Amino acid sequence: MTDLVLVRSFGEAARAAAAVDAGLIAHDAVLLVARTGPVPEVATRLQASAAFAPIRARFSTIADLNDILEPYHPLAPTISDARLAKRLSEALGGLHVGRVVADATVIGAGARPVPLPEADPASIVAEALAPHRLGPAPDAIVLGAAPGDHADASEVHAGLVRAALELGPRIVLAPHPDAPPASHLAAERVAAEAGATLEVLDEAVPIELALAAWPDVPQFSGGTGMGTAAPAPTRPRRRGAVARRLDTARSLVRAYTFRP
Repeated sequence: MTDLVLVRSFGEAARAAAAVDAGLIAHDAVLLVARTGPVPEVATRLQASAAFAPIRARFSTIADLNDILEPYHPLAPTISDARLAKRLSEALGGLHVGRVVADATVIGAGARPVPLPEADPASIVAEALAPHRLGPAPDAIVLGAAPGDHADASEVHAGLVRAALELGPRIVLAPHPDAPPASHLAAERVAAEAGATLEVLDEAVPIELALAAWPDVPQFSGGTGMGTAAPAPTRPRRRGAVARRLDTARSLVRAYTFRP
């Protein structure tokens, strides 16, 4: 029987790889990658990023759940458990699945997932970060809104960047992987009007790598629901007028503490 390990983000994939190193998941387990946003067709494939290399090296088989289920989505209720089980079996070459390891119930076939093991992914993140040369630390990192969290991700990104600019003119924006491709444009206009620099991370640099490279940079979240493999960062104290203005924006902006 083969373990099936389902992941939906770089953070989950890094934890799964760390669990392989720790002997908590077998090397011959199948890593099943899923994009579970409302429009997964436009979302970046996790396994397409160069940062995925150390994760790929720890699993003998990697499969894409979206490809297996096409034209259905992983969360679509229109595909029956029996049909799902058949597609999975065919895609995996007839492998008999034992445990399903996942932090969310995304696949059916009567499976009751067991949670991903609590393994420290720091070494995996460091290995993934090594080929990337990120520049000097910005003044703040903005974590974009996930589709469904807000009616207009563009508006939320613009508001978050506007508030983050209170801390300085160099901002990094990490759009949610499932956000529309143009969701950062309004934020870019806000930064340009303020004479500031806004760097938008692309799919080649998962947010976990940026957080590992810049652990002390303050973070602002629009309710991303994004997990991370990075340790919880420390944040500079905010005082005076900046603190008061950030408090006023509390309904829009909140500091986010990440957990593995």
